[in-house]
Amino acid sequence: MNCKWESLSGEEVEKEVINYKTSFNKCKKVFRNDEEFGKLVVAIDQFLKDIKEFEQFVPLAVSLRVDGMMERHWEELSKKVGFRLTPRERNFTLKRIIKLKLVD
Repeated sequence: MNCKWESLSGEEVEKEVINYKTSFNKCKKVFRNDEEFGKLVVAIDQFLKDIKEFEQFVPLAVSLRVDGMMERHWEELSKKVGFRLTPRERNFTLKRIIKLKLVD
């Protein structure tokens, strides 16, 4: 989430979210009925909750990182949100996009 905007791949973010979600769900199925792993299941549930919360930002990352995003698109987007979006800035990251609350 803190990598440079230019190196971010929206499609990779999407794939990773799906992979994590699938893996944690499989782990939960394996350990859910074993009391010895109760704390692990609680941690897995928290990871799944965090993933679900993050998932809402995946379409935004995919959309904003398409090859066709030109400077004029960023200018138009900046007008719509009411502040300047500058993806070439060093601190422009997915984490910053999330903090800007561009997703309802």
